[in-house]
Amino acid sequence: MTYTPSKKDQVSLRRETTNNCAPTGRDLRAVPSPTTPFTTAQDVAPHPTAHTDALALKTHSLPTPYKHDVWERVIHNSNLAPHFAHLLNSFHSGFKIDFPPIAHVQTPPNNESVNVYKDAFSQILNKEISKSRYIGPFSALHLSSIIGPFQSSPLSIIPKPGCPSKFRLVQNFSYPITPSPQSPNPSINSQINTENFPASWGKFSIIYLLISCLPPGSEVATRDIAEAYRRIPLHPSQWPSRVIQAVDDQFFIDTCLAFGASPLAGVYGEVADAGAKIFRSKGIGPLNKWVDDHIFIRIKREHMINYNMSQALWCHQIVSAEGLRRSGSRIWLPGAETHDGIHEEFNEDCTNPIRDLSQDSPHSPHDAQSTYNMSDIDAISETLGIPWEVSKDQPFRPLTIYIGFKWDLEAQIVSLAPEKVTKYLEAIHSWNAHATHTLKDVKQLYGKLLHVCAVIPRGQAYLTGLEHMLSTCSDQPFMPHHPIESLVNDLEWWCTRLTHGDVQCPIKPPSPYADHQAFSDASSSMGIGIVIGNRWAEAVGFELLIRTLDQVVSKKDYFTIFGDNTGIVEGWWNGRHHNTETNQIFRRVHDFLTEASHILNIRAKYIPSASNPADGPSRGIFPPRSLLLPRIALSHPLLSLIIDVVDLPASPGPYANAQPRIPATASDIFKYRCDSETCKLRENHSTLEDNAIRETLTQKWMGLQLACPSADSASGRKALRAFTQPPSPSLVLSVSPCIYCYGTITTLCYICLSV
Repeated sequence: MTYTPSKKDQVSLRRETTNNCAPTGRDLRAVPSPTTPFTTAQDVAPHPTAHTDALALKTHSLPTPYKHDVWERVIHNSNLAPHFAHLLNSFHSGFKIDFPPIAHVQTPPNNESVNVYKDAFSQILNKEISKSRYIGPFSALHLSSIIGPFQSSPLSIIPKPGCPSKFRLVQNFSYPITPSPQSPNPSINSQINTENFPASWGKFSIIYLLISCLPPGSEVATRDIAEAYRRIPLHPSQWPSRVIQAVDDQFFIDTCLAFGASPLAGVYGEVADAGAKIFRSKGIGPLNKWVDDHIFIRIKREHMINYNMSQALWCHQIVSAEGLRRSGSRIWLPGAETHDGIHEEFNEDCTNPIRDLSQDSPHSPHDAQSTYNMSDIDAISETLGIPWEVSKDQPFRPLTIYIGFKWDLEAQIVSLAPEKVTKYLEAIHSWNAHATHTLKDVKQLYGKLLHVCAVIPRGQAYLTGLEHMLSTCSDQPFMPHHPIESLVNDLEWWCTRLTHGDVQCPIKPPSPYADHQAFSDASSSMGIGIVIGNRWAEAVGFELLIRTLDQVVSKKDYFTIFGDNTGIVEGWWNGRHHNTETNQIFRRVHDFLTEASHILNIRAKYIPSASNPADGPSRGIFPPRSLLLPRIALSHPLLSLIIDVVDLPASPGPYANAQPRIPATASDIFKYRCDSETCKLRENHSTLEDNAIRETLTQKWMGLQLACPSADSASGRKALRAFTQPPSPSLVLSVSPCIYCYGTITTLCYICLSV
């Protein structure tokens, strides 16, 4: 509902305030809701109680366990003040999180779940009031007289995952999606830029790099902050956007950060970043965090000096990379640059060495072997007022669960946590049980499977169906959509992997990639060439280059390959390609790499065509045959469509000195075009000069499948175009657009030789 008090209502509001305020006018929790009808007489004089209430709100004690005076002292003593001046101000007066000014009182109804779980809702209200985080209750008139126009957002109450007896209160700050006459104010979240609240995030790749560089015998522990968001007090200027509606005309001011507000992770992240820096300044580490989930790692004292030397090297690399970077609302520090221009990522500058704290507090014989223990963390935490959820602690040991993965430091393996495997399989089965899906459904399943790709990178090539649905559903997010046909096979692959496969990957430190000068190139006028070193071959490009490389090299290693197609190179960086045919190739390459004899992994790097040694062979400009790569035994779905140049007659024979030539007429080549009436491909071809070559090509032609989608009437009026390819000394496949129906035409060229 929307409410703007009239002049008469304002007089009534003052009388209401006079009749219902507690005697002191300061303890707002003692103010009951009005129980008598409002008086609307205009001759009632204003009463100062509303102003007294407003003053009491401003002087309300900030409900937080954090000891801001200690934080200020420690931050200054640790030379961190330049980084966290804003944080210190926020601790003193409350956090400003860019909640907008409110134009009109707006109080939409809560979600039905509040009634379904009304007992749990009442318990949450009482708890929040007892902790001084809720102020109230007030009527709408009374509250607007104190803080001005306010806006509540619909409440929902949901069971906590894995804890059905515990509930979480969530406020929908994204309501309304579109303003309306009933709710003219835009949503709170729509007016906030989350990039104004940057913080570090201990994402998978950062934790992986951190753990991969640990010395032997290291141990890991994890800890969560208790009620992390609810410990962050808000500045009074934010309160008009933080009103909750309990029942009917009862409202409370929520003075703390709450679930549902878009900047909450970044706001809390600033506190967590400062806390992490303080721990590091005291010699505790290495450590990292994902919002309120912290991972503490300790090393053996015997390795401390060498590890600190490694940290000094990382610090130098970070300084050389010129400091802090931002990716949206995430901040990070670049480290060493890899061969393909990608930087290693850190969440710390590595300036604080690890210290031996084994003598600072009582340590068991086992703990005494390491640089610190849990009591050292607790000592600093108690000083700062950091509230850990002790029941969730995972003590120091070689194995832990963190950000949904099981990290085994002894076995050097990271795997998807077993409960996540079960959860994600259930999500796929639930998806398959429904014929249609909304954008929310797609996002939820996509997010889960993308999470798995951290340990199964090849899974990225099986996300393209969901990514297609993300695009098609975005325009109508609440309308159910049918999944595309290819998604069925994708989800079957995922089910197989999650059910029978090892959802894991080894933990290995960064390794250099060997450069065997492996290049590939494709030319629509000729074919696809590969070059390894100074030796060459005619093949089908990226995939066959990798397969060939695996048979040419003699020892296991990480390899770099080069290509001048940015779409292929950058697609491989992402692990997938949105072109269906290219993505199928990526899938085959991923499968091949799991069984390759010598290739541990591949990184692709772009090279301009002018510098690409494979450019010549791809266009029919061949180096001497003496430099041909040896024949490679291949098992490949396109073998029926491939002619190797070594299969061409060399000597003796009429084609010993054959050279490519440009055909005089179109009858010298195969060509395919769309038919104007049926939009089906039709064939024109000539009689080949040599029966042996004709038989070879005919056998290979039989394996080629051509298809062109049907056209609609609008595009059917477009002119036709015949797609032909220049001749080549090898079989060439190319793909061209059909301007009639915007489908795909596949063109086949055969060997065209003259003596």
